[in-house]
Amino acid sequence: MSENWIVQNLEYALNIWNEKLSEIWTLLTTSPQAFKGGAIWDIVTNIHRCITSNRFCITCSIFCYWSNKNLWFIYRGKATRTSA
Repeated sequence: MSENWIVQNLEYALNIWNEKLSEIWTLLTTSPQAFKGGAIWDIVTNIHRCITSNRFCITCSIFCYWSNKNLWFIYRGKATRTSA
């Protein structure tokens, strides 16, 4: 180490800077599955499964509603005719 206090302070500041940069780099390069034991990734995948299943149920419900509505109009003889 240098005897000059300015050089010592600069070296100390650069060491802290390098430590923080390496910590940031470690956080950026960590995969979601490995971050904190993968607990956060498990939560994200569970939320995705829930959203996917709800989306499927809503889609099926809308399809069944419109299918039954159209079938009811056909049964009652009120089917809409499209003009060509």
